Amino acid sequence: MSDSQNNGRTLLIVEGYHEKEKLFYLLLKCFPELTIKYDDILIYKTNIYILYDDIKKEYGENWEQEDIDLAFLVTKDTLKLRKTNFTDIFLVFDYERQDPNFSANKIMKMQQYFSDSTENGKLYINYPMVESYLEILLINMETEYEHLKFYIDFKHGSEYKMKFNKIQKNHLFDFESHLNNIFKKDFNLIDNSNRTKCCKQILSCNLNKEEKLNDLLSSFLEEKYINQAKHYVWQHFKKLNLLHESYHSYLRKMFINIIYYNVCKANKIQNDLYNIDKSNLIDTYFSLDIAEILNKQNSESEQIWILNTSVFIVIDYNSKLFFE
Repeated sequence: MSDSQNNGRTLLIVEGYHEKEKLFYLLLKCFPELTIKYDDILIYKTNIYILYDDIKKEYGENWEQEDIDLAFLVTKDTLKLRKTNFTDIFLVFDYERQDPNFSANKIMKMQQYFSDSTENGKLYINYPMVESYLEILLINMETEYEHLKFYIDFKHGSEYKMKFNKIQKNHLFDFESHLNNIFKKDFNLIDNSNRTKCCKQILSCNLNKEEKLNDLLSSFLEEKYINQAKHYVWQHFKKLNLLHESYHSYLRKMFINIIYYNVCKANKIQNDLYNIDKSNLIDTYFSLDIAEILNKQNSESEQIWILNTSVFIVIDYNSKLFFE
């Protein structure tokens, strides 16, 4: 593709709100090297089986023999973009085994066809759903994640999402939104622009000195709120071990761990080996066959392996980011 056409843009097609507003919002903050524009993340608002049917409707029964333009398919009624507008196209969808429209053949066909981000797009399937990256908050990834599975039915599907909704409000990955709400409700920072700017400055600096936080808050809050706000921020950052590095720097390290353990898990599923030396991680990742992993998941009758592949976009975009 010509640079004059795509300007190095990357299109990211995701299933829903959580992928765009939470996971990839944070990944772009933690890995600024991923020069993906936030506006180039499009929410498809439906699952992979509906996407399959939409592709079939547009391109016919033997669509896999055609040159599929996903950018056009998902924006033809709005932005009318083309794949030539982008250097890379990534798709992120949930496995949805419990969905009545589930089809092992359809999802395998999608996985095999969408295998190259620079051609028609690369598909990342999360098992059972995107929230699986949050497992790091609940378990010991080194010892427990290797054997972690998910029962395939509607009840457990809703329960899986619900267990993360319960911790979503105050947990580390949603802290920016939580901080924004607190500053509006408790510290009378009503103006959206100033409140967003204040929260971003707090999260981007190292709060290892009380004077630094005091000066920052003085630029945004009325004097009567400064001490209370300072105490709140200080206590929460201390609780989250964020007093000696920035929020996004800390999260970057967590995401690197999430990526590492999910490569280990993918290798466990494919090759029955979980413990991988970090020096061999990239070679291990590029030896994985995601279609084979999907085939093994499809062959499970009651439980599937919990696995998040959407974070692998960081490796595919620039594998060197893992070692920095």
